[in-house]
Amino acid sequence: MKPKTKHLIELGFILVYITGFILAFQNYSGDYESKLIFSITLPLFYLIWSVMHHYFEGRLTKAIFTEYLSISLFIFIILFTATNI
Repeated sequence: MKPKTKHLIELGFILVYITGFILAFQNYSGDYESKLIFSITLPLFYLIWSVMHHYFEGRLTKAIFTEYLSISLFIFIILFTATNI
């Protein structure tokens, strides 16, 4: 499989997951526990997916891991704050 095709498939998978996340997040608008679970799963999925992607391409370094970890924590903080307002 061509690298460009592979990346488009991976991007499509991530977009489907994020779209499903947004729809589920809105569907459980009054349920705090469900929103908390969603607030944890999205950044965790993003972190795992990103690390696996770079690992399988042989480009995973501590700097890349730290970058994705910090972005995941930032996403979690935003979502957690938004659910508590």
